Amino acid sequence: MKTKLTLLFLVIALTCSAQKFKFVSDNPKDMRPIADSIALNAKRTFKFSIEKPVQGMLMTKILYTNISDPKDIIYILYSMEIVGENKALEIKGTPVYTFRSATGKFLDLFPFWKKFINPNLNIVTASDQTNEAIVDGKRLIFRDEPNISKWEISIH
Repeated sequence: MKTKLTLLFLVIALTCSAQKFKFVSDNPKDMRPIADSIALNAKRTFKFSIEKPVQGMLMTKILYTNISDPKDIIYILYSMEIVGENKALEIKGTPVYTFRSATGKFLDLFPFWKKFINPNLNIVTASDQTNEAIVDGKRLIFRDEPNISKWEISIH
């Protein structure tokens, strides 16, 4: 019995650690787990603030605020586009949602990158260079954005 319980816990643990995110999906609800995981794995403690459309764009932003410093924000952005639409043929097309970026401090974004994208990456090496990975055929980049003094995980 003890062996069966141990095996059950091992299977559950491996399943939970092997979480796979959909960076591109036909369901907008697939974007929130990525955003939540970035915030939950951050060095500091963040709370969900808001999820709302970006005015004038087919984008949605999700914000998480550091509970100790409300000016410290993790900013997540995802887009929606209609694929397969043909107005002349009166084909409506299908909405497709794509994770676009997460912006925040290096030490808050790095844990997500290390845990889910590149587990072999050294923290010092990561902080000194642009880091890239291919996930589901999409190129993900983790880099310093000097124009905004933040780090960014983005899809290309």
